Amino acid sequence: MSDATYSAEEFEREARRIESLVWGATGISEGESVLLCGMPTDEAIPRRISELGAKLTVIESRDEAIRRADAAGVTVIRGSTSVIPARDQAFTVTLAFHYLHEVDPFFHQQIVSELARVGKRVAIVELAPPADLLGRRIAMLYSRAKRELGLFEYYQTLDYWKKLVSMVKPECAQSVFTFTKVPPSEYLQDTIDLLLDTMEIEEAPEEYMEELRSIAEEPTAKLLPQARYVVVGAAAGELPKRKAAIFPDLDAGTAFAAAAEAARAPAYDPEPEPVEWVSGELAEPEPLIAASAPVPPPAATPPSTELEQDDGIPAPPSAPPDQPPPAAFGLPFDETLSPVAEPPGFGIPQIPPISAPGSGWHWEPPEGQESDDEP
Repeated sequence: MSDATYSAEEFEREARRIESLVWGATGISEGESVLLCGMPTDEAIPRRISELGAKLTVIESRDEAIRRADAAGVTVIRGSTSVIPARDQAFTVTLAFHYLHEVDPFFHQQIVSELARVGKRVAIVELAPPADLLGRRIAMLYSRAKRELGLFEYYQTLDYWKKLVSMVKPECAQSVFTFTKVPPSEYLQDTIDLLLDTMEIEEAPEEYMEELRSIAEEPTAKLLPQARYVVVGAAAGELPKRKAAIFPDLDAGTAFAAAAEAARAPAYDPEPEPVEWVSGELAEPEPLIAASAPVPPPAATPPSTELEQDDGIPAPPSAPPDQPPPAAFGLPFDETLSPVAEPPGFGIPQIPPISAPGSGWHWEPPEGQESDDEP
């Protein structure tokens, strides 16, 4: 076995370790209330939330999924994630776990806004776009098959999810978990079998299923697992520390458990910079600089190092170099402090000045009319 390839046992152990870290990065802990978007077909997701000691509620609109939730003893709110029928801050955590990539991206911003409204924290767990050519081909086939059925299967980048969360919560944390070696050949077959089972249930076109079967028959084909993204947003100062989640069905004697326990260690927190507090009392006036003392020139402003973000909104047109900048809004506090006359405040009509005699201005009639002064 090559050092660049997992054995079956190593891959299973690494998958469990990553699962622990993903759940730990969501910050869900005992006693919290969690609103989960949709009742997943993977029964492990609601089970993990319960094992973390949190109280689970699912928002769902599909009758079949609601019946599954009822059978599993999960509390259900019937409704849409676009307009959640719950009061503000009703839940500690709102969780979209492998949910948003199956939703029309047109609704992503509305859904995340609703999750932020009803939840004190928002957590998004998503798969990264495939990093290898074979993974991209499989994802494209599956996405096309879903699209022909009126469904969605689009994987977005980490920046996409982070931007959505940062728009609704002032603090945002991100985590990326990925495999470091190539999985065994069984992984490709297992992945395609899972996709084929899903597509058969959804009655996807046979042409896509045939191509997936042909990919699985390639003896040398290798498929890289997709990385996992976790993005969490919260109010200022309320982001939980990342940890590892140890579940009852994980063997405590494996190397995975040791790595998970190590991940429980508190994250490094750098020393905060000292905060300068300003007293409300009046300060002593500073001595005046002598008039004869030379005044040092103002320091040059260093160029901005802020990175530009391409958010799809075109930047406003810049003013020509010879055009002076617009004056400040409103009336000046002290006229002696402003070298340029300020315009009147908002709502005050601007009256044009009356021309003095001899100023050179004279009235001219519109085209096609003759002046009374002309003979």
